[in-house]
Amino acid sequence: IILENLKILNFSKNVKGELKDTNFVILPSYREGMPKSLIEAISSGIPVIASNVVGNSDLVLENVNGFLCRPQNNRSLYNVILKVSKIKKQKYNLLSKNCRKYAEYYLDENKVTHKYLTLIKKII
Repeated sequence: IILENLKILNFSKNVKGELKDTNFVILPSYREGMPKSLIEAISSGIPVIASNVVGNSDLVLENVNGFLCRPQNNRSLYNVILKVSKIKKQKYNLLSKNCRKYAEYYLDENKVTHKYLTLIKKII
């Protein structure tokens, strides 16, 4: 099976421009911190496909705002891409809406900064 609509993009400084015509962001990394690319995608309402490693799995809620594949496993990644290529518009819209809700609740800069400052005050 050939996935005709799959486009692999190179590095870009214009992430917002690249995301505007994107349906899913895929990050099949072997190891992560907290990937900014997934944070930006989810904040933009774009569901993600990522390997199930720390960082990615902290952002991706399976079948809620994206999907996880097994790390370092091409077949698993392929199967997830194939699965999402068959998603109906209603389901996609729900995933997208969930991404935005997730970002507003968990990724808001003010909330994250407040949590950090609270933790630092406890330590000091």
